[in-house]
Formats: sequence, structure tokens, C-alpha cells
Amino acid sequence: EVILAAVREALSTDDAVLVVHGTDTLTVTGEHLYGHLTALEKPVVLSGAMRPYEFRNTDAYQNITEALLACRLLSAGIYVVMHNQALKFPGIIKDRTRMTFTRR
Repeated sequence: EVILAAVREALSTDDAVLVVHGTDTLTVTGEHLYGHLTALEKPVVLSGAMRPYEFRNTDAYQNITEALLACRLLSAGIYVVMHNQALKFPGIIKDRTRMTFTRR
């Protein structure tokens, strides 16, 4: 609910919203936002890292760069942006085997 309130507030003034989120529950938040934010006119992008920022081989830098670009390019909707893909909610799952997100 805290994230939903923050996103609603940001949508009232900003061109897009970027939510940096832990990947274990990112899809839960994405589905919650999708269910409560109707008639969106701007993109809401969720992103994170499968390998933590502190690790040498982190994907955090790439993912945040892609997410920032996606905020400028995507149409209205709720997305997860990571690993060279932008997936629109609903129906996104974390694929722990492949260490990425995919569609159900």
C-alpha cells in the first residue's frame, strides 16, 4: 500500500515512475499496482537486480539503465524492465531457474 500511494503521488507530477524493488516480491507489487491503477496515462516501471548491487557480477547497473530508458520510451502501463526486456503486467513471473522474469 505504501508503494501504491507513492506511485499515485508521483504519477500526479512526473512523466513516468520508476520503482526499484527486490526481485523476490516484485511481481506481487506489479500485480497489485496493475489491479489498483486504472486508466494510466504514463508508464510505471519496476526494476531490480537478480544479483545484488554489492556483487562483482551484478546486473543492477544494466537493469537500472534499461529502466530509465524505458521510462522515456514505453507507453502507459505497468512493466518490469530487466535483462533487455520490458514485460507488461499482468501475468509476469520470476523464473528462478533462468534468473529473469517471463510471462506465465
